[in-house]
Amino acid sequence: MWIETPGGRVFAWYHRPNGPGMRRAAVLLCDPFGMDRMVLHLTYRHLALRLADAGFAVLRMDYPGTCDSEGTSRESARIEPWLASLDVAAERLREWSGASELVAGGVLLGGTLAVLLTQRRPDIGRMILWAPYLKGRSAVRAGVAATVALSSNPEGEEPSTAREGDQEALGFLLSRAMIADLHAIDLLRIVPTGAVRRVLLLSRTESSPEPKLAEHLRAKGIAVDLRLEGHDGLDAILQAGGAGNPVRTTEDIAGWLVAEFPDLDPTCGTMEPDLCPAEVVLAQSDQARIRESAQHIGSGNGIFAILSEPVDLMPCGPGIVFVNAGGNHRPGINRNYTEWARILARRGYRVLRIDLPGLGDSPPADHGSLSDLYREGARHDVVEAAHWLKQRGASAVVCVGLCAGGYQSFQAALADRTIGGVVMMNPLRFNDERLEDYGVLDHTLDRWRRDAAAPFSMRRAARSVLSIARMNFRRFLPWLSKAGRTPGRVRRSFVELANRGVDVCIIYNDNEPTLAYLRNALRPVRQRLESTGRFSLETVGHSDHIYSPLWVQERVMNVLVRHIESLRAPK
Repeated sequence: MWIETPGGRVFAWYHRPNGPGMRRAAVLLCDPFGMDRMVLHLTYRHLALRLADAGFAVLRMDYPGTCDSEGTSRESARIEPWLASLDVAAERLREWSGASELVAGGVLLGGTLAVLLTQRRPDIGRMILWAPYLKGRSAVRAGVAATVALSSNPEGEEPSTAREGDQEALGFLLSRAMIADLHAIDLLRIVPTGAVRRVLLLSRTESSPEPKLAEHLRAKGIAVDLRLEGHDGLDAILQAGGAGNPVRTTEDIAGWLVAEFPDLDPTCGTMEPDLCPAEVVLAQSDQARIRESAQHIGSGNGIFAILSEPVDLMPCGPGIVFVNAGGNHRPGINRNYTEWARILARRGYRVLRIDLPGLGDSPPADHGSLSDLYREGARHDVVEAAHWLKQRGASAVVCVGLCAGGYQSFQAALADRTIGGVVMMNPLRFNDERLEDYGVLDHTLDRWRRDAAAPFSMRRAARSVLSIARMNFRRFLPWLSKAGRTPGRVRRSFVELANRGVDVCIIYNDNEPTLAYLRNALRPVRQRLESTGRFSLETVGHSDHIYSPLWVQERVMNVLVRHIESLRAPK
């Protein structure tokens, strides 16, 4: 649903308590920010589902200017509108659940904001804080250091929208105003007000500074249960791109809350809440309005998606499906899918951004498919999304995806003729081949993620530079490695799509390790493919696998929009 708040309409997900009744407290989960928010989406979902099973009503919410909410990162990403939105969301949670008390909790900056929220809400009696930043400047430092460590923008290029004082935090804008907001936060100077009596405080590592916060809170008369064992390896979860399920931490939190609220009330929470609408009309200055709606599609309605469509224009041209990638959900790794979908919808397109089962808010097809990026059945989920758009009147369907999302889009086009176009961004695979067999290392992305999540060090930065040098060496001298071999199956797949009239666009950054691999694979047929007018391979400059620099995100957007617009014209 979308909730009306002072900062704009925010997207939220309400989890009703399961079972015969509910506990007298409801839980508001406060998001972290930026890449932490994206890779911890599944962690928050797992926790919300577990707490709902334990009898708690739970609400998750996207802040203004983030994920599926209204607003932009420059105008809306500020601490005050975020806290105001949390305040409204807390009010709705109380109203829908009938709970007499609230629990506020979060990870990293989400935990920090949960503490700040207690100064506005006298009904917050408990807090769950997992590795909160004690100072907001630590959040700024971590994001900027990760960007430097990734070495993804050595030329220091800037987007056209850059302003003085801007910084980047691994794919996300930190405006000067937001940086000032964060620098003003110091939890050791804040006294939680209202009814806060007990806090569960989970450490990041055994040596991280959570004990300082515990001491501060205890001095204010608040009981703190401090656990120093470094729960579920938060850094490992971040480095793995959010894959996996932190079962131990989830069970610890659920167990602690059940002990705090041991009684189930069979009469509480039985009424159907009057929830907010599952669609919203968004307007931005003088641009065309768009409507966004929450959709459950596919077999058994198992695929969750957000549809963006024009309000003031007649939909025309192909429908577009954005396929999520990695452990990230439908807004895309840098919230790019949300922003690009809205731009395209304002130009008259119907755009669907989906969560593949097991990735995002679509439940896994089975236990083994949780966070499985290359699950074979995912291509059929993409096909179902394409059929759904076709049934709503789309003249054709184009599937767009980064990394594994591009792979699944490619496979879906091979499997079903409904899909008339594919846009692949930095794909690491094309069929079921293992690219390390051809001298391309699948663990390159894992190394980038580890470097990005870890504290900055000169040694790590040097390693990143060396990695990029090696990749360029393989790019320019492919005949010295197995990358020079031409896998015929990949070539035949592209020829098959060309023969069927499927439009294929591939967008790479210059130093992507699979770029040389694909060029070699397609060399014998490249001219033939391009002569059809339905194949293009474009590069967008020096970047990283996830297009984290803001300038390259802008460049990719321009290539994508230009390509989609070209599909309106007959070939």
